Amino acid sequence: MIARATWCEAREPESYPRLGRPTALVVDHATDTRAATAETLERCGFTVFTAGSAREVEQVTAGLAGPLDLLVTAVSLPDAQGEALALLVRREGLRPPVLYLSDRPWEEPDAGWGPDSEGVVVSKPVEELELERRVQRVLGL
Repeated sequence: MIARATWCEAREPESYPRLGRPTALVVDHATDTRAATAETLERCGFTVFTAGSAREVEQVTAGLAGPLDLLVTAVSLPDAQGEALALLVRREGLRPPVLYLSDRPWEEPDAGWGPDSEGVVVSKPVEELELERRVQRVLGL
C-alpha cells in the first residue's frame, strides 16, 4: 500500500506567494502546543519563530528582517487576546494571514476571526494533518 503524502510532503516550493522559505510566528502560552505546532510548520518548510506571550511577540517581530507569511496564535493568552495580538503584529508593519488556536471546542471553526474577519479558527489539540489543512486554507492554497 502506498502512503498518501501530506500537503507538506507534496507541496512545491513555488506554491507560496513569494520566493524563498516562508516564515511563521507561533504564539501560545502552552509550551507543548507551541512546540508541536512549530515542529509541524518546520516540516512543512517554514522558518518558525515562537513566543509564549504578547511581550515576547514584540521582541520577535522587532528582530524580523523580512516578511511574516503566517501568524498562528492562541485565541487567548495570559497578557492579550489573539485578535489584539494580530493588531500588534500589524503595527509592526506585517500583515500575515492568521490561524487562531482555540481552547474552546464550541467556538465555530472557520468563522472568520480577527481584525478583518479573515482569520481561521481551529480547536486544540490539533492533529498534524488538520493543522496542515488549516494552514493551506488560511494561506489560500
